[in-house]
Amino acid sequence: MAEKDLAEIVGTGNVLDHPEALKECCEEGGSDAYSKPQCIVRPGSLEEVQAIVKWANETLTPLVTLSSGPPHFRGDTIPGRDGAVIVDLRRMNKIIRIDHANRVALVEPGVTFGGLQAELAKEGLCAYMPLLPRSTKSVLASILEREPITMPYVHFDSTDPMLCVEIVFGTGDRMRTGE
Repeated sequence: MAEKDLAEIVGTGNVLDHPEALKECCEEGGSDAYSKPQCIVRPGSLEEVQAIVKWANETLTPLVTLSSGPPHFRGDTIPGRDGAVIVDLRRMNKIIRIDHANRVALVEPGVTFGGLQAELAKEGLCAYMPLLPRSTKSVLASILEREPITMPYVHFDSTDPMLCVEIVFGTGDRMRTGE
């Protein structure tokens, strides 16, 4: 039932329920122990994320988000109980803007360090990076997980590496912070 409802929001090809995909998202460091989600949904826009959150409220379905690819190590992609839906934000991987003058990049949650570094290099810039992030690591996830960067002494504000964020609350409403 969830797959059909979610396919109406994100398209049929962006709802996965085969066991290999479910295991890839929920596996913790090689362990086979995980709660079984219903499916994985891959939104491609903020509006799709909002629609998924509203659907989850109506159906009382728990959601678990992820923006980095495997392997996962911290247990934060494992549902707390069976029947959850994994919201995989990796399709949302656009670099919206790079502001050379202010040395700021506006990115979606699925942007990886490799993708960001390639675009920043064109502007003569470089991201503040943790030590050897894996190729599937989301820039946003790294910042939210407070992974230490390798050059904190040159970072303009090491206590807050995110200037602004756009958040989708549990109600489906969105809020923007910053300037």
